Amino acid sequence: MESRILLSCFFVIQLFAGAASGLMLSTDREHSFTILSGTRTVQFTCPATSTAPPVTFRWFYKRFPADVQVELASNIHQTISGNTMIIDQLRKTDKGVFVVEAMDAALQKKSCNFSLKVAYPPTFTSLEVE
Repeated sequence: MESRILLSCFFVIQLFAGAASGLMLSTDREHSFTILSGTRTVQFTCPATSTAPPVTFRWFYKRFPADVQVELASNIHQTISGNTMIIDQLRKTDKGVFVVEAMDAALQKKSCNFSLKVAYPPTFTSLEVE
């Protein structure tokens, strides 16, 4: 019997900005999220199940303009753990397309993409009038 992997292409996103937090769910195939720069923590979780467990996950980031896909690993700014990626202190440079790939023990793969847009408030310079 061939294994079957089911990657739920919805992301559970938790936003933490100071004391306030929010939760957003999306169910489309290609997701696009716009989040305010400076948000303290953004957590993306993508569930998956398979008839041939265990399921392992890999996270990628597509760099532009060359459209090169780079595998992500945990660092001081982001934490990758299984089906979860956490970005701390969201910055303008975090924008881009992310891909999560799930693979089961029978080497069946499924993947989902999401686009992260980072909004930021305008900056003003003060003018001195004499």
